[in-house]
Amino acid sequence: MVPMESIYSKFPKVVRDISKKLKKKIEFKHEGDSVEIDKAMIEGLTDPLMHIIRNSLDHGIEMPEDRTASGKSETGTILISAEQANGQMIITIKDDGKGINAEKVAAKALSNGLIDDQQMATMTDNEKAMLIFGAGVSTADQITDISGRGVGMDVVKTNITKLGGVIDLDTELGVGTTITIMLPLTLAILDGLDIAVGDIKYILPLSAIVESLQPTSEMIKRIGDGSQDLLMLREEFIPVVRIHQLFNIPSKHRKLEDGMLIVVKSGAAKVAIFIDEFLHQHQVVVKPLDKNFRSVEGIGAATVRGDGSIGLILDVMGIIEAQKKSEQHHSDTKELEKHKAASQGLRWQVSMNYMRRQKPYFIL
Repeated sequence: MVPMESIYSKFPKVVRDISKKLKKKIEFKHEGDSVEIDKAMIEGLTDPLMHIIRNSLDHGIEMPEDRTASGKSETGTILISAEQANGQMIITIKDDGKGINAEKVAAKALSNGLIDDQQMATMTDNEKAMLIFGAGVSTADQITDISGRGVGMDVVKTNITKLGGVIDLDTELGVGTTITIMLPLTLAILDGLDIAVGDIKYILPLSAIVESLQPTSEMIKRIGDGSQDLLMLREEFIPVVRIHQLFNIPSKHRKLEDGMLIVVKSGAAKVAIFIDEFLHQHQVVVKPLDKNFRSVEGIGAATVRGDGSIGLILDVMGIIEAQKKSEQHHSDTKELEKHKAASQGLRWQVSMNYMRRQKPYFIL
């Protein structure tokens, strides 16, 4: 473990050089210098943080005259801070610049095919701004050698995900942008809970668990055509993910009331994962999978158990993303079926109208 100061030390010179080149006045602040982070993370974390800070310098902080005109101090501020909370390392990069134009980001994502018109119409401003992490999405009119340099924020998100982390964004036009990165404290050691689905055991990171319970029928609600289950927990509706369906494996229980639900959280998103039973908690040594195997949605890493067998470690963020994709696919399928039904009805009506216009004839 090494202090965050070892990462922070790389940024002041970059900020000074770029602010001078851009003719901007910028004050760079850092907090949490003594907070410790796994040494193995430093290499994978430095580049994403540098990219975010460069973006703040180039696109976030306004020119001194523009800041003065909008009632701000002519000197902009970029603050990076680190803290440990709830078994996680939380790194925040905040600037008091012009913020991100969510509509412009959404329009770019729409043109790239990442979303459709219907999705765009129902998204909040923050959800639209989060699309900046999509492949090929950028609000820059031209590539510069200062910020993106032709590399998008999707690469930042990919690198953070490789470290087992989650990235979140909060922005307001004319006020500024805050980017929050949540990482495990260490890449090597993980506190995990053994869970069983059928005959297979998985490891669930303890840091992601909110609570576990055996639901009653009154706590389970179904929406749409009944294919999507929701857990009603203290007036909050939480989507249910059936692990056996996600990984296409046999399960001992089919009814939610017969098994167990574990509520897990990644960032602000929650899901309740349905399993047969949970066993015991223990520490495991994490081994990456990406060097030898293709990526599997919902599986983040692996470990070697005491008996020599391989234990797969669940990726909570991946499970949540899989749930979102499932909901979207179900919504798209229903919309397609609706269009098909309308199209068939239209064809039948046209056919009937055509038959009515034809004169009857007889064969003698």
